[in-house]
Amino acid sequence: MARTLIHTLVAAALLAGGIARADEPMLPEPPTQPAATKPATAPEGAPEIILDADREIDLADVVTSAAKGVTTVQEAPAIVTIITSDEIQARGHRWLLDTLGTIPGWQQITALGDQAEQVLVRGVGQAVLLMRDGVSLFDPWSNVAWLGRGQPLETVKRIEVVTGPGGVLWGANSFLGIANLITKDAEDVNGLELSAGYGDGPGDKQDLKLWAMFGKTFWHGRLKVFQHISYERFIGPVFDIPQFIASSPAPQPAGLAYFAKNAPRDPPPGWYLVVDGKLSLGPVSLYYMLPFGDYHPNIGFVSTVGQHNTFNHYDRYGVVEYKDRFAADRVGVNVKAYGIQFVRDDSFQLFQPSVFLPKASPDDVGGLRFTFAGSKIFRFGGTADLDFRLPFHLRLLAGGEFFYEGVRDSNTSFADPLDPRLLPLLCPVDADGTRIPLCPHGYTRDTDRYVAAGYVDAQWRPVDKLTLDGGVRIQKGLGDQPYALLPLYSAAVVYNFLPDFHAKASYATGFRAPVFNNTSTAPGGISYGANPDLKPEGSQSFQGELNMRLLRNAKKVRSLEVRADYSYTVLSELIQIRNGSYGNTGARAIHSAEAYAKLYLNGDHTLWASYTYLYSITSDAGIDRASPSHWASFGASFNLVRNLLDVNVNLNIFGAYRDPDRVPTGMAGNIAGPYSSFVGTTTSAASDLTLDRLTPVADLQLGFRLRFAHDRLQIRVQLYNVLNQHYWYPDIFNDLSATTEQVPTPAPGFSAFGRVSYHF
Repeated sequence: MARTLIHTLVAAALLAGGIARADEPMLPEPPTQPAATKPATAPEGAPEIILDADREIDLADVVTSAAKGVTTVQEAPAIVTIITSDEIQARGHRWLLDTLGTIPGWQQITALGDQAEQVLVRGVGQAVLLMRDGVSLFDPWSNVAWLGRGQPLETVKRIEVVTGPGGVLWGANSFLGIANLITKDAEDVNGLELSAGYGDGPGDKQDLKLWAMFGKTFWHGRLKVFQHISYERFIGPVFDIPQFIASSPAPQPAGLAYFAKNAPRDPPPGWYLVVDGKLSLGPVSLYYMLPFGDYHPNIGFVSTVGQHNTFNHYDRYGVVEYKDRFAADRVGVNVKAYGIQFVRDDSFQLFQPSVFLPKASPDDVGGLRFTFAGSKIFRFGGTADLDFRLPFHLRLLAGGEFFYEGVRDSNTSFADPLDPRLLPLLCPVDADGTRIPLCPHGYTRDTDRYVAAGYVDAQWRPVDKLTLDGGVRIQKGLGDQPYALLPLYSAAVVYNFLPDFHAKASYATGFRAPVFNNTSTAPGGISYGANPDLKPEGSQSFQGELNMRLLRNAKKVRSLEVRADYSYTVLSELIQIRNGSYGNTGARAIHSAEAYAKLYLNGDHTLWASYTYLYSITSDAGIDRASPSHWASFGASFNLVRNLLDVNVNLNIFGAYRDPDRVPTGMAGNIAGPYSSFVGTTTSAASDLTLDRLTPVADLQLGFRLRFAHDRLQIRVQLYNVLNQHYWYPDIFNDLSATTEQVPTPAPGFSAFGRVSYHF
């Protein structure tokens, strides 16, 4: 069996090498029956259209919202990848980043230690616009999207991903990529589903997760109810790296940094409780999500292993949507009104207790710790989208957006006792001249921004095999943090030059608005210097793609889909940290060649592969070596015993890259007394910098699934980082002075997770 599996994987790799995925079904006519009559056996993740029973592989090719209209991956005027919930389950992915990390050009990382779980797109951090059901979740305070483990993957019906800028349709922060999470509807569950799971290992310790989903339609499909609740308790990854003790606080001037010997320790347990759902009555729907939780990462700022780190980043929202079609299906309307609360509550142990920063009492945490919590970060607004099917094979999209975003009551406090010499801030005093406990200090000034935008996009088919697409958007920011009127453009040509062969050429632009943490931070605290005059960052990309579907129903092959694309991207006015402050710096040119392949075999077997080549050069720092130039993903899912046993394998391979770090070059001497654990302390001067060569890595995942009672009862087990590879993530900051991440950020080690689910 093992030899057969290896031979099959090798064959898939040979088929996929250098080419990628293609996607193109012929779309059937829209359904004439109500959604409630949709067959209960429709594959999970199906869009709201009727597909032939023998064509469920087409479900991964239908684009329902990434292009603001129903089309196919092959014909969409952008580089689009669709991953359905069936594929997520077959691959054994537990978290959103597991899935996004398999897309060509996308790479999973963490930043600020293991706090901020993020993704690089073509080597660029914070470049993704995260959406749920078409609603932007762009965080206006820090642009740290909620991509981490608290995001419930079990509620996702399909993920539609656009690689490249998407500013015309989506506006702010659709900089280099868009990830739209389309959540499940009542008919996707059609009953009650319960699940319980547990996992352990140094890569994710003591993880317990429980969830329940209910979905049902009433009144002949007019009323739809979907409800989900999940609870997770975990310790998370634990790392064994040099223990950072103290240095001058960031933004760090010239001075020594002190490191002790490795001191791995468990952080306190974290937890997440997520309640979300949908209620639909005819064309009106209500979406909502209410997450709560407490996450304690093992590594914080400046690579400190600590037990007092908290990083609570998640989004709460409510959305009311009206969606319908008129005039014999020739006119579509989609109107949304929404309110979003961005919870960004943090507490960091910047420095550990030591002879430099001792404990004042046995109950004191010692060191230097600050808390940022209770800020009111919000966005309220609405969108309106219209689409018209016009004569002469014309399709017109038009719409507008208006929202108000801001931050209020942003403050920090510090654990006592606080030596005033540690920080440049002046601690406030009361009327008697006594210093106020915890030294409260404003972090971000109260500020806000109004944004208005409008767009139009036209698509014309002069002949059946040729599609021309072009659009323009104008967007302007007003208020305390305005930005000038921004025009955004897109143009694309899609040519079906042979049956099942499509070629695309496209040009697209995007931008990132400066976030409030960069423009409005109060002076004197633990923060980088604010710059209220920051300009929006711009992106433009020239892209070409060839996709095809081969070997359809050829003997044991149901379909082979391949895609290959190349892009040349130029980024301008990049906002980076230089000399301790935010500023618009140079430009970046990115060459990216990407490929994706998927092979469907009879017997419910699937193999997939992706490959990325990346070359970036910046005007201020030269060639970007902080991300690998080559990486690839391979995977397979086999049904070994029909309708009973599935096995899966995923392999992620990354080439070498370089990481700027500080290297200890001196000894601080032995430290006696209660801090004797710091014996052998080393020091590093600000000039002790190196570009570490981080070696290539092969990250292997294995798993299986047992299915009983016509798939109602399922048992799943997944093993992650089976080879227990010790490797490091790229530095999202690419900061040659290594002030924020002083040592490489490690990736999690081995872990296992199993769960049981039952569908009533």
